[in-house]
Amino acid sequence: MKRSQILTLILATLFATACAKQKADAEGELDALNSSVEGGITTVSAVIDEQAGSSFAASEKPSPYIYAEMLFDQILPKAYAASCARAFDQSCNNGVKQIAFASCDLPRGFKFSGRIQMDYNTASCSMSNTGDEVVRTYDYDISGPYGGAVLAVTSDGGGGKLTKTAPGWTAEILGKHKVLTFRGRQKMNLNISTPAPINITGSLQRNGRVVDGGSYQVVNNLAGFTALYEPHNLTYTSACCHPISGTLNVTFTGSIAGSGSVTFNGCGSATLNRNGADQEIELNYCE
Repeated sequence: MKRSQILTLILATLFATACAKQKADAEGELDALNSSVEGGITTVSAVIDEQAGSSFAASEKPSPYIYAEMLFDQILPKAYAASCARAFDQSCNNGVKQIAFASCDLPRGFKFSGRIQMDYNTASCSMSNTGDEVVRTYDYDISGPYGGAVLAVTSDGGGGKLTKTAPGWTAEILGKHKVLTFRGRQKMNLNISTPAPINITGSLQRNGRVVDGGSYQVVNNLAGFTALYEPHNLTYTSACCHPISGTLNVTFTGSIAGSGSVTFNGCGSATLNRNGADQEIELNYCE
């Protein structure tokens, strides 16, 4: 083979390798951004939904993202509410509602194990008067049939807190940690908290709920970046656990930097605009 042909072959190989790496890096970044957006908004909704007694009804959209493919897009369909009850639906015992799961069966071979507890500052577990509050803590695993996929959710930092105010409610994520492992390797590792309480008006039930003001942050421990989200006029309907309209202003620091916004376009769909470029975000699961 001539020297020129060898050089051409080497250059072609290097170019193909570089292109493959760029594609993998781009897909990895998109996956990290998707998990940040979805991991954060589902955590915010869960604090409110639990107290409202809302169902686990999930978006039925498929997802191209690996963490969703392995676990999230199938673990919490509407049937979940019937097979594994919520802590909210348990009886009140001197200001406490709690439930424990021992390999509770979920559809398609998934298992739910662990506990959820709700501690109220009223003996009757009431949330009707200004100043009433509830703190939700949890420690549970969801395992699936995909060769050892396990989602571990813990209330590192304190869980979630909901407080009744004069005009509505405030929600605080005192600390939540989500880790997804697959065949012994972490695929997602998020820490979520609220630097400023999130404001809720209208209703705790999804229909008529508006989330506006405050902030929450999602630390992506694997990708090495933090996203600070500020909600503006997020609205919900009874048929969806995600906002169907409204926006999140977002600021990224770390390995991914810059600013932008997330616009919700209906149940299970959102658009992330970062540094002037749009990319679609899929929302696939509820908590």
